[in-house]
Amino acid sequence: MHSSKRRNVLLVQLPIPPLGPGAIRGNVPLAAAYLKLYAQKKGLDPFYEIGILPGSVANTLGDQALVETIARSRPWMVGFTCYVWNIERTLWVARELKRRLP
Repeated sequence: MHSSKRRNVLLVQLPIPPLGPGAIRGNVPLAAAYLKLYAQKKGLDPFYEIGILPGSVANTLGDQALVETIARSRPWMVGFTCYVWNIERTLWVARELKRRLP
């Protein structure tokens, strides 16, 4: 398969909600990075372009802006790293993305 035909996959980790008005810290998408590395080791690079949503985007955008930013990139698939602290927000973002990009 030619590299221009690779499908775009975006891996997303939403941060822990902050306790106050301070900046979000510590949102390290470790699971997403492991998944990307595993896919590379399994030889999937010719078929998939796997990206990780930058922390600067995940940590600063509100829900609507996050959905809009992800939707604009027209991913073939979006994978989310889910934890207790981000599951409700993640499910909402996933539903909105599915509605916009069925």
